[in-house]
Amino acid sequence: MFMGELICFGIDLVLFGTFYKFYRGAVKNTEALKTAPCLDLTSNLKGLVREHKDSKIAYAVVQGVVQGSDSVPLRSQNVPGVTGVIQEVVIKEHKMQWSPLSRLWSDVQQEIKRVTNFVPFVITKKDIPQSESVEVLNPLEAVSLPVSSIYNHFTPNQAGLGSTVFGWIRGEHSKGFEETESMLQEGANLTAVGEVFLDASNRLKIQPSGKGYDYYLTISSRESLIKEVERNGFIFKVLTVITGCMGAFLAAWFIRNWYDERKRRLQADEDKKRFEEVRLTQRKKREAKDSGTVIPLPLCVVCWTNPVEVMLLECGHVCLCTDCSDKVKERCPVCRSDIERTVAAFLP
Repeated sequence: MFMGELICFGIDLVLFGTFYKFYRGAVKNTEALKTAPCLDLTSNLKGLVREHKDSKIAYAVVQGVVQGSDSVPLRSQNVPGVTGVIQEVVIKEHKMQWSPLSRLWSDVQQEIKRVTNFVPFVITKKDIPQSESVEVLNPLEAVSLPVSSIYNHFTPNQAGLGSTVFGWIRGEHSKGFEETESMLQEGANLTAVGEVFLDASNRLKIQPSGKGYDYYLTISSRESLIKEVERNGFIFKVLTVITGCMGAFLAAWFIRNWYDERKRRLQADEDKKRFEEVRLTQRKKREAKDSGTVIPLPLCVVCWTNPVEVMLLECGHVCLCTDCSDKVKERCPVCRSDIERTVAAFLP
């Protein structure tokens, strides 16, 4: 009976837990970003990192410009002369789709292909040697890729009349394909936040933090990154409060319905006992009427066999026996008013 309420409460509980987890993560990352040291790319940086345990700083900020390592940089597929260290190519299909639910046509996008490539690169500054630069490890594990769009082209669908008509009939019509290319180019400003350490070959590197903090690579400044994380945390906080209030309401609703149902069942059990009691009492009186010791009782208006044993509420008519009251559930057979409930009637 309460399956619907339990399913809704379970879904709300899952959403609440998910949003709260993201909110706590955003708060944790915000605090870490505010307290993380900002490392200056100078000749003293290696000595500073070496002073920490295991030559490792658990969470730090490194800012500089992007420069490719010894490998050949990536070349743009669509824009001549543009090179970078991270490249992402996305192909999407744009189409019109009929929704049976809303009875409307809507624009939808479907990702057909996504290719991401990168080559080793470092964060550096002018006038410092390559050995003092910080190599960026595992850039694809960052929260988002620090790439900017350099190419966007839409190719309209060239389908014939027959294909177009068939597409409209089946509720799906392709409008065309969009290709987007984004790159992190050499010379771009980059802010990296993660674990900075010295490897066995005495080279500085940055990678995802082992403390559970998010790994950030962004072309924005540190202050802009903090504001963005705080904004995301506020959104998840609002969603957490909303789902929490909904969960509390659903829990209260479920408890109230459960209490009302339990009360109804207890009342039904009590009424059943009273009905059985009145059945035995009234029918014994009727069996003894031949001796002349009792006044004959009125009979049930339905079966005209058993004595009246039940009172109908709210009309108050005492006109049914216990057997017939199990069959007559909706309206009083005397006045045709709605039957709210039945109670046992003890006649003298």
